[in-house]
Amino acid sequence: MTEIERAEMMSFKETETTKTTLVLLAVLSLATVIVVSAGLRFRNPIRTRLNRSKLAIIQNAIGEYLSTSPPIDGSLHSFLLQKRPQIDVTTNEIFDVYKTAVKYVIDKRDDGIFVGVYSAGKDKRWGTKDDMKREGTLLLNANKEKIDGK
Repeated sequence: MTEIERAEMMSFKETETTKTTLVLLAVLSLATVIVVSAGLRFRNPIRTRLNRSKLAIIQNAIGEYLSTSPPIDGSLHSFLLQKRPQIDVTTNEIFDVYKTAVKYVIDKRDDGIFVGVYSAGKDKRWGTKDDMKREGTLLLNANKEKIDGK
């Protein structure tokens, strides 16, 4: 085998290796695109459900704060900082999954205490279709006299 034939054979092997490498890179690139797009597709519904759960946790914690006997000294925020570390709280704001401050309403009514917790959703703007709310009433005890010992 002459030098030229050997060089041609080496060149052919290198070309085949290059083709195999390119095909492998193309397949890996396509797989990466599929995985990333699937992750983006399912990420938003999962975060939406997580945010809904977070609102329920916040509402439950507010109910716990309001129903604690004897009443707790200090603000709701300090209570949450101490008792519920999984809730993202600063000294004056409570945050949802999207790191946006939630709004909450506490309203004493005849049948109990209304507690509403509201999130602006993933777009972080109020008044849009992705806003979320969680509302409920903390019922006052009908047998309060028995509990008070009267």
